[in-house]
Amino acid sequence: PNHSSYRILSSDYLQEYNSVLTIYQHAKTLAEMVTLIPTEPTQDDKAFGISFRTVPTDSTGVAHIMEHSVLCGSNKFPT
Repeated sequence: PNHSSYRILSSDYLQEYNSVLTIYQHAKTLAEMVTLIPTEPTQDDKAFGISFRTVPTDSTGVAHIMEHSVLCGSNKFPT
């Protein structure tokens, strides 16, 4: 599927999953989105992922700790 805010970086058929893997890039943020869409309509398995480039400036592990802190949720926003 195409969308004006995204550019297709690659699209490949994965025989072992009988699905098409497409990598998109958001035009404004450069975020990448991956879709895995089954080629047979009877398949219910679907997946997607979004990633942002967040290269750490050192190897102290702060980025990893922040990732866990942000993704663990809160009372207002449970996971």
